Amino acid sequence: MVGVGVSRAKRWLRVPVVATLLATSVATSLPATAVTAAPKTVAGTPVGMDVSSWQHLGGRAIDWSAVRAAGHDFVMVKATEGTTYTNPYFAGDTFDSGQVGLIRGAYHYARPSRPVTTDAVAEANAFVAATGPLQDPGVLPPILDLEENGGLTPAEMRTWTSTWLATVQRATGRAPIIYTYRYFWSARMGGTTSFTSYPLWLADYNATFGGTVGGWPTWMMWQYTAGAAVPGVYGKVDMNRFNGTLDALVTMARGVPVPVVVPPPGIPSAPLAVAATVNPDGTATITWQPPVDSGVAVTSYTIVVDPGGETLSVPADLLSIVVPGITVGAPYTFSVIATNDAGSSPAATVSVGTPVATAMAATVNTTTVTYGASVAVSGRLTRTDTGEPLADRTVVLEARTATSGRYTALATLATSADGAVSAVASPLVTTQYRLRFNGGTEVASSATQQVRVKPLIVTKFNVTSARVGQHLVLSGQLKPAYGGRVYRQMLLPTGWTTLDTTLVSRTGTFAFRVIPVIKGTKTYRVVSLGSPAAVAINGPLLRVRVR
Repeated sequence: MVGVGVSRAKRWLRVPVVATLLATSVATSLPATAVTAAPKTVAGTPVGMDVSSWQHLGGRAIDWSAVRAAGHDFVMVKATEGTTYTNPYFAGDTFDSGQVGLIRGAYHYARPSRPVTTDAVAEANAFVAATGPLQDPGVLPPILDLEENGGLTPAEMRTWTSTWLATVQRATGRAPIIYTYRYFWSARMGGTTSFTSYPLWLADYNATFGGTVGGWPTWMMWQYTAGAAVPGVYGKVDMNRFNGTLDALVTMARGVPVPVVVPPPGIPSAPLAVAATVNPDGTATITWQPPVDSGVAVTSYTIVVDPGGETLSVPADLLSIVVPGITVGAPYTFSVIATNDAGSSPAATVSVGTPVATAMAATVNTTTVTYGASVAVSGRLTRTDTGEPLADRTVVLEARTATSGRYTALATLATSADGAVSAVASPLVTTQYRLRFNGGTEVASSATQQVRVKPLIVTKFNVTSARVGQHLVLSGQLKPAYGGRVYRQMLLPTGWTTLDTTLVSRTGTFAFRVIPVIKGTKTYRVVSLGSPAAVAINGPLLRVRVR
């Protein structure tokens, strides 16, 4: 995709200072990288979403005034990915969100590759080229989004990460923030504790925060759901909570106060991150998060069970309930409504028992490879109804050769935040690859791609010069060794003509007996007509001088 021009990319940094400031002074005693713990259930802690081009499908715009009015304090906008992609909405979203008083952050989605240091520097430079130095008021430090390792080892990933961080910090003068999730850090980074000097933004979609990783004593930001509905934004978004006060967040964003939108007391908005789990004992556990309204109190929550219409009431200080009398496997919809003296919010719903339909797409970087070469198999898992990516799902890469009727598992993969998976395979014969998602609470899906293999023919004569009538041997080997026949051809003035044929052994070897009868330089080749296992191929040219 075409990157954003430098002039447009820097425009968002020149946001005018809003005249209306916080009533309280900016807190300077709390370091931005060592905020005190604050669970997402504590009212008043800053909340905000992160967005990318996914929120602009079909050219849709974000209504930033509606986002701000809903009580959001900050937004993280995807800037770049790898070395070749700049989010076309990055400059506009960051400028427009700043105009309504939101604190802004810019993140880079890492695509690590080898050579490790060269790629890390290139990706860092691409990010800084798109964002500028990130020195203006109201702007958070740069953010590195670590979700994929590109096949690098944990040691290589540590080198890649430290190189990117150091390069960006030298360019901006600010220590970057690291975004990741637990499995990636433990499996792909080797659980290293070498990066605790950088602020941590951790994805954890559980009802309560499960603790930090990698030796971090605390966390800066918690991404607690990928399914939040936000006024003014198309589709679902990731929602985050800052670990501290708004004053601390302002201090981290270069110390410029931002206006606080305090709506008059009224009806609360819908609860967030509603989730339901049906338990084997015939109960269902329903969890949710409070609305993001500033200044609108919630006095209780109402839970409605459909079918049946049962209504349950929960005090405002509780964010879960166990519902009895559930038929395991039957479809249910649970609605959670926030209420106060002014009225009731819109219902936030979740359904169980009816699996979500999924779609798996598969691609390969080439459909024909030479024997011994590798092929890259990639895929993406999405919801069929909305097209949204499905992250953290297990996908199995399987292979079935042209001579086998069964698939064999090659690798178990985990989808990224974009629903993507990738792997490298080395087919020896024509092979059909399948990416299979087994489903579970969602409908299973799969996709296939076939890769044809072009064999190698290695041939030689026992001599390169012979007398008329002398017995020669043309021997060779076919790789892969799929049996069948090969054909010996000789070049005549009128073109190639087939002289004879022979069987290929199980190990791929073959031999022809040749008796030249005419003097001169003769040109031969061996041809395989192909099979279900491999495509047709002509062997190298061999010349014999007959005297």
